[in-house]
Amino acid sequence: MNKRQKMDKRLIITIPHYNNSEGLTRTIKSINESFEIDIIITDDGSKNKLNEKAINSSFKNNGRIFFKYLDKNYGVGIAANKCLEFVKKSNYKYVARLDAGDICYKNKFSKQIDFLEKNKKVV
Repeated sequence: MNKRQKMDKRLIITIPHYNNSEGLTRTIKSINESFEIDIIITDDGSKNKLNEKAINSSFKNNGRIFFKYLDKNYGVGIAANKCLEFVKKSNYKYVARLDAGDICYKNKFSKQIDFLEKNKKVV
């Protein structure tokens, strides 16, 4: 197995979301990696339902986007923890967190994973 294959299914990004569809789409579009990444988005009771089809089409990486919906606005802490509950049931080596509206530089996560792999005492 080569290095690129080893990176597959190693990372999931958690994104809590509340009433910022434009920022969320901008964040999803900015993710630019050469390996597969999954994303879990927890909507924290936004007034307007997310357009899952549009969000999926804005994601240029390989991987999947999962959506969870809370029935009302509980706050970013609860929404972030709901993302983590999903992650705990899955098998990912690394978890990253972004907020709707964050912008990622190209290979941001590759660089972070590379650093963590080379500096295991940091983790």
